[in-house]
Amino acid sequence: MKAKLEFDLDDPERDDTMNFKMAVKANDYYWALYDFRNARKSLEWMLDGRDIDKYEVLEEVFKKFYEIIEDHNISFEH
Repeated sequence: MKAKLEFDLDDPERDDTMNFKMAVKANDYYWALYDFRNARKSLEWMLDGRDIDKYEVLEEVFKKFYEIIEDHNISFEH
């Protein structure tokens, strides 16, 4: 079975340009989400036994998220 995706890239203002970029990076997005899902245990170990408030926990989670995003060369800029 084969499938073709077509995008009209002549007009950079069209949604097709962004959809094309997202399709090309879909594998990176998938593996970043997979890694983030699996980061829970390492975050638990890192935070275990620390006297830390919810804002510090949130900061650590976001730090890990952006580390994973960077590792997969993902940018949220258009």
